[in-house]
Amino acid sequence: MLRSIRNILLVFLFILAFYLLNILSSLLLPLVFATLVVIMYQPLMIFLRKNRFPTGVIVPIIATLTIFIILVIINIIINSVGNFAAQSDFLVSQFLKKVDAIITQVEVLTQSRLNLDNISEYLRGLVNGESLAKALSSVASGLGNFGKSFFMFALYFVILLGSMTNYKEYISYVVKDDERFLREIESLQRSVSTYMTIKVIVSASTGLLAGIICMLFGVKFPVFFGFLTFLLNFIPSIGSIIATIPPVLMAIIQFDTYQKAIIILIILGLLQMTIGNFIEPKIMGDRLRLNTVTVIFGLVFWGIIWGIPGMLLSVPLLVILKLILDYSDTLSVVARIMGSQRKKS
Repeated sequence: MLRSIRNILLVFLFILAFYLLNILSSLLLPLVFATLVVIMYQPLMIFLRKNRFPTGVIVPIIATLTIFIILVIINIIINSVGNFAAQSDFLVSQFLKKVDAIITQVEVLTQSRLNLDNISEYLRGLVNGESLAKALSSVASGLGNFGKSFFMFALYFVILLGSMTNYKEYISYVVKDDERFLREIESLQRSVSTYMTIKVIVSASTGLLAGIICMLFGVKFPVFFGFLTFLLNFIPSIGSIIATIPPVLMAIIQFDTYQKAIIILIILGLLQMTIGNFIEPKIMGDRLRLNTVTVIFGLVFWGIIWGIPGMLLSVPLLVILKLILDYSDTLSVVARIMGSQRKKS
């Protein structure tokens, strides 16, 4: 009887936590982003403190530099959206011309008159200047909502950055100098920081290379496509696939022939495959790796709660959870279930 009551209470507790995470997303999302960024900076801050840099100098410099970088990124996105809007009529007309050309080529190859007028008319109604303007308006609205959360992020970030400089002393005070617990917390912090640093560097490198490839082939908006690749690489598996579609689609619209689009598709596909399947797993190691089922579950779960930002954060949050569970004697089996099997050498 007591066990049944406990299980029912646990179900209700899970539903309540799910509801609170969803309803408080505007407060929790900036906090989670700020916490992950602060954790990523911890090795740098420890290094600077060991070299006798004063905290009063470290915190303002790192906070100012980080906020400046984020503002630059926001400016890039806003400019890209503005450029898309300015060229929306041209892009739409080019796309519709390509659709008509493809329909004509299919009819020539099949040597018959296909009744594809309905498809053509549907695409013309779906993709026009008005629909593109609405899409760009929704993007601008999303940026506006992000702008409202930016203040919360900056506030959380500065507070956490300042307090994390003395986190060891605080934890030591709380646990009354429990050496084993302190070592586990320090090891956990290093692991999370290592994961975040590697993920950001690998994603940034992928985005930079994708942007350079687009620039070399003369694809419009290469900076935007590079940044989009950087963001989408935080979503495992499907993110890298989705990241190749926009630049290839732009190449199809922009150029008269399909050769460049096919070459760009092959190069970007090989880039994503090489980094995602070989380089990143090799750098991450087995301890920071998650199995496919865990990744899919995380994408669905956090996607339902926090939308696209939740999908971007799903893997970092799951990795942190796995690392925490690793240090529990009773729950370490859950961490092993979440992870991937170590390869025998």
